[in-house]
Amino acid sequence: MSNNISREELFYQFQSASNLMRRYLYRAKGGPGEEGFEHGQSRLMRLLEREGGLSQKELAEKMRIRPASLSELLKKLESKGYVLRLRNEKDKRVYNYWLSDRGKEVAAQIEESKRTYGRAVFDGLENEEAETLYMLLKKITLSLEQSVYEGAK
Repeated sequence: MSNNISREELFYQFQSASNLMRRYLYRAKGGPGEEGFEHGQSRLMRLLEREGGLSQKELAEKMRIRPASLSELLKKLESKGYVLRLRNEKDKRVYNYWLSDRGKEVAAQIEESKRTYGRAVFDGLENEEAETLYMLLKKITLSLEQSVYEGAK
Protein backbone atom coordinates (compact mmCIF):
# COMPACT_ATOMS: atom_id res chain seq x y z
CA MET A 1 0.00 0.00 0.00
CA SER A 2 1.24 3.45 -0.92
CA ASN A 3 2.30 5.89 1.77
CA ASN A 4 1.04 8.72 -0.42
CA ILE A 5 -2.72 8.19 -0.21
CA SER A 6 -4.43 11.50 -0.77
CA ARG A 7 -7.05 12.71 1.70
CA GLU A 8 -9.54 12.71 -1.20
CA GLU A 9 -8.87 9.01 -1.88
CA LEU A 10 -9.19 8.26 1.81
CA PHE A 11 -12.47 10.17 2.01
CA TYR A 12 -13.80 8.37 -1.07
CA GLN A 13 -12.94 4.96 0.43
CA PHE A 14 -14.53 5.90 3.77
CA GLN A 15 -17.67 7.18 2.02
CA SER A 16 -17.87 4.03 -0.12
CA ALA A 17 -17.64 1.81 2.97
CA SER A 18 -20.31 3.90 4.70
CA ASN A 19 -22.67 3.66 1.73
CA LEU A 20 -22.15 -0.09 1.39
CA MET A 21 -22.76 -0.60 5.10
CA ARG A 22 -26.02 1.37 4.85
CA ARG A 23 -27.08 -0.80 1.87
CA TYR A 24 -26.12 -3.96 3.73
CA LEU A 25 -28.21 -2.96 6.73
CA TYR A 26 -31.13 -1.98 4.52
CA ARG A 27 -31.06 -5.34 2.73
CA ALA A 28 -30.50 -7.33 5.93
CA LYS A 29 -33.56 -5.72 7.52
CA GLY A 30 -35.71 -5.87 4.41
CA GLY A 31 -36.31 -2.12 4.44
CA PRO A 32 -35.44 1.16 6.12
CA GLY A 33 -34.91 0.92 9.86
CA GLU A 34 -36.09 -1.60 12.42
CA GLU A 35 -39.87 -2.01 12.34
CA GLY A 36 -40.14 0.99 10.06
CA PHE A 37 -37.96 3.17 12.28
CA GLU A 38 -36.05 6.08 10.94
CA HIS A 39 -32.48 6.48 12.20
CA GLY A 40 -33.40 9.23 14.66
CA GLN A 41 -36.19 7.18 16.18
CA SER A 42 -34.00 4.21 17.03
CA ARG A 43 -31.34 6.61 18.35
CA LEU A 44 -33.92 8.28 20.57
CA MET A 45 -35.16 4.93 21.86
CA ARG A 46 -31.61 3.87 22.73
CA LEU A 47 -31.09 7.14 24.61
CA LEU A 48 -34.36 6.74 26.54
CA GLU A 49 -33.41 3.17 27.37
CA ARG A 50 -30.16 4.41 28.94
CA GLU A 51 -31.50 7.65 30.44
CA GLY A 52 -35.27 7.58 30.84
CA GLY A 53 -37.09 10.53 32.32
CA LEU A 54 -35.38 13.31 30.38
CA SER A 55 -37.18 16.46 29.27
CA GLN A 56 -37.54 17.42 25.63
CA LYS A 57 -34.87 20.09 26.08
CA GLU A 58 -32.43 17.57 27.61
CA LEU A 59 -33.14 15.04 24.87
CA ALA A 60 -32.55 17.61 22.12
CA GLU A 61 -29.23 18.63 23.69
CA LYS A 62 -28.02 15.05 24.10
CA MET A 63 -29.04 14.12 20.56
CA ARG A 64 -27.73 17.44 19.19
CA ILE A 65 -30.83 18.04 17.12
CA ARG A 66 -33.31 20.89 16.87
CA PRO A 67 -36.24 20.76 19.33
CA ALA A 68 -38.70 20.81 16.39
CA SER A 69 -37.05 17.69 14.90
CA LEU A 70 -37.15 15.97 18.28
CA SER A 71 -40.81 16.86 18.73
CA GLU A 72 -41.63 15.07 15.48
CA LEU A 73 -39.66 11.97 16.56
CA LEU A 74 -41.39 11.91 19.95
CA LYS A 75 -44.86 12.22 18.37
CA LYS A 76 -44.19 9.27 16.07
CA LEU A 77 -42.88 7.08 18.90
CA GLU A 78 -45.75 8.08 21.20
CA SER A 79 -48.30 7.22 18.48
CA LYS A 80 -46.73 3.75 18.16
CA GLY A 81 -46.99 3.27 21.92
CA TYR A 82 -43.22 3.11 22.48
CA VAL A 83 -42.77 6.32 24.48
CA LEU A 84 -44.62 7.70 27.50
CA ARG A 85 -44.86 11.42 28.21
CA LEU A 86 -45.36 12.24 31.89
CA ARG A 87 -45.62 15.64 33.52
CA ASN A 88 -42.64 16.56 35.68
CA GLU A 89 -43.57 16.47 39.38
CA LYS A 90 -41.42 19.49 40.27
CA ASP A 91 -42.19 21.68 37.26
CA LYS A 92 -45.66 21.11 35.83
CA ARG A 93 -44.74 23.00 32.63
CA VAL A 94 -42.24 20.28 31.69
CA TYR A 95 -42.82 16.76 30.42
CA ASN A 96 -40.40 13.89 30.89
CA TYR A 97 -40.16 10.99 28.46
CA TRP A 98 -39.80 7.28 29.21
CA LEU A 99 -39.92 4.08 27.19
CA SER A 100 -43.13 2.11 27.64
CA ASP A 101 -42.90 -1.63 28.29
CA ARG A 102 -43.51 -2.17 24.59
CA GLY A 103 -40.80 0.40 23.81
CA LYS A 104 -38.35 -1.45 26.07
CA GLU A 105 -38.99 -4.68 24.18
CA VAL A 106 -38.41 -3.00 20.81
CA ALA A 107 -35.27 -1.24 22.12
CA ALA A 108 -33.88 -4.63 23.18
CA GLN A 109 -34.58 -5.97 19.67
CA ILE A 110 -32.81 -2.98 18.13
CA GLU A 111 -29.73 -3.58 20.31
CA GLU A 112 -29.67 -7.27 19.37
CA SER A 113 -29.87 -6.43 15.66
CA LYS A 114 -26.99 -3.93 16.05
CA ARG A 115 -24.86 -6.68 17.63
CA THR A 116 -25.76 -9.09 14.83
CA TYR A 117 -25.00 -6.56 12.08
CA GLY A 118 -21.80 -5.49 13.81
CA ARG A 119 -20.52 -9.06 13.84
CA ALA A 120 -21.48 -9.59 10.20
CA VAL A 121 -19.86 -6.38 8.99
CA PHE A 122 -16.63 -6.59 10.99
CA ASP A 123 -16.00 -10.35 11.22
CA GLY A 124 -13.46 -10.04 8.38
CA LEU A 125 -11.11 -8.08 10.65
CA GLU A 126 -8.51 -9.53 12.99
CA ASN A 127 -8.75 -8.29 16.60
CA GLU A 128 -5.77 -5.97 16.18
CA GLU A 129 -7.26 -4.52 12.97
CA ALA A 130 -10.61 -3.98 14.71
CA GLU A 131 -8.90 -2.17 17.59
CA THR A 132 -6.95 0.04 15.16
CA LEU A 133 -10.10 0.82 13.17
CA TYR A 134 -11.96 1.65 16.39
CA MET A 135 -9.26 4.08 17.51
CA LEU A 136 -9.10 5.74 14.08
CA LEU A 137 -12.88 6.10 13.86
CA LYS A 138 -12.98 7.52 17.37
CA LYS A 139 -10.33 10.07 16.40
CA ILE A 140 -12.25 11.01 13.23
CA THR A 141 -15.50 11.31 15.21
CA LEU A 142 -13.94 13.62 17.79
CA SER A 143 -12.48 15.81 15.06
CA LEU A 144 -15.81 16.00 13.24
CA GLU A 145 -17.70 16.77 16.45
CA GLN A 146 -15.36 19.68 17.14
CA SER A 147 -15.80 20.99 13.62
CA VAL A 148 -19.56 20.52 13.48
CA TYR A 149 -20.70 21.34 17.01
CA GLU A 150 -18.07 23.66 18.38
CA GLY A 151 -17.51 25.40 15.05
CA ALA A 152 -21.24 26.25 14.93
CA LYS A 153 -21.05 28.32 18.11
